[in-house]
Amino acid sequence: MRYQILSRIAAQDELACSNLRCTLPITPATLSHHIKELSQAGLIELRKTSKFMHMKLRAKVWKDYLATLSKL
Repeated sequence: MRYQILSRIAAQDELACSNLRCTLPITPATLSHHIKELSQAGLIELRKTSKFMHMKLRAKVWKDYLATLSKL
């Protein structure tokens, strides 16, 4: 599920959490948990405006992560 979320975030320059929620068959609480984990892992950047959360892929971190995986 996290990979699906990350893929959808990566496909956009920036994605509103509410827009992402409409496309996934999970509860808001579950989505929130996955977003928190992706943020803590450093894979996404969060920006809050008023009561809305926007997410953006941290492309350099993702690229470095993939490079590390390819060495395994």
